[in-house]
Amino acid sequence: PPFVPLKPSTDDILKLAAGFRYDILLRFGQPLNKSGDLFGFNNDYLAYLTLDPRTPYDGLLWVNHEYHDPYYCGGWRPGMARTVKQVALERKSVGGSIVHIRRTKESPWAMVPDSPYNRRLDAFTPIPFAGGVKVLGKKSAIGTFGNCAGGVTPWGTVLTCEENYANFVGE
Repeated sequence: PPFVPLKPSTDDILKLAAGFRYDILLRFGQPLNKSGDLFGFNNDYLAYLTLDPRTPYDGLLWVNHEYHDPYYCGGWRPGMARTVKQVALERKSVGGSIVHIRRTKESPWAMVPDSPYNRRLDAFTPIPFAGGVKVLGKKSAIGTFGNCAGGVTPWGTVLTCEENYANFVGE
């Protein structure tokens, strides 16, 4: 049938045009692996890469987690001082997730539990510099956050791009 768009709305609810449906794949704070990595906050750019071109419904999903919300990431309220523990939770909620997902004819997309691919990169993750190059005597930087835009390279790797870093650390 022809697509009939929805009228604009200010309702705080997910509405879908006739003939569409949704399934929840992952939720903020959902465990990704036995190491305790948790799915991040505020999804932005997504990329899907098949593990094998012959099986297009089994692959890796990259998800950018652009920014945190202090209320959901530690219970902060206006007027409250943020604690070191709350800031650590905020730093764990940003960055990116790599999640092994699969779909069958009988089921919607789902995370493959305890896949060795499932992991998080957050504001605490050591990020090595390419080719072992040292910058200011270090071989890595600490963390990634503000992950917004992205892209897939012609050779099948994901690029993630940080933005608005000043909102996190200032100048």
